[in-house]
Parts: sequence; structure tokens; C-alpha cells
Amino acid sequence: MKKILFITTILLLSLAVNAQDKVYKGNSTNYSNCLFTISGDKIYRGNSTNYSNCLYTISNGKIYKGNSTNYSDCLLTIDGKKVYQGNSTNYSDCLATVDGLLKYSIVAVLIGPY
Repeated sequence: MKKILFITTILLLSLAVNAQDKVYKGNSTNYSNCLFTISGDKIYRGNSTNYSNCLYTISNGKIYKGNSTNYSDCLLTIDGKKVYQGNSTNYSDCLATVDGLLKYSIVAVLIGPY
């Protein structure tokens, strides 16, 4: 019994770790209307999670272009409830202020594409 419970727990945890969020066009949840797939710290085009379809990488409060986390590929910086352009946290580079729950992947999808 303990072994079955252990295996079930491991399976449920692995499903939670591999969970993916999807953003669809309009009212649809049809495969062909998937605009973005959010998996871990990556945002992909369409239903794909292929390396070549990676649009954004999220790391340490920054959103980068493609699979990169290079300084020069930083598109957005999120500091508190503020979203800034590039690596800046300068007042004049503030693109948006979020009042409520801030989810990096949604910010990238809404403010992008780059």
C-alpha cells in the first residue's frame, strides 16, 4: 500500500512539474488556435515546446529573447509591479505598472512580440 501511495505521489508531482499553460486565440481552446505555450521558464510559439520555437526565456525578473539569457537579449525587466524596457529600471523606461497578480509569462505575451 505504501509503495502504491509513493508511486502515485511521484506521478502526480511529475505531472505538476510538466504542466503547461496555453494562450488561445479568441474563445477557442482548439489545438490549431493555440498562440503560445508556457512551459517552465520558456514561452513558445503555438503548441510547440521545440527549442527553435522558443520566443522568450524568463530568468531572475527579466524576459529575454528566444532561448538566451544574455544581457544584450534582455527585452523586459520586472521590478516589483513595474515593467521596464530592456535591462533598465529607470523611471523613463517604465512601460507598465501592474496592479494585482503579476505573472511574467502573461506580461511577455501581452507586451511582446519583439
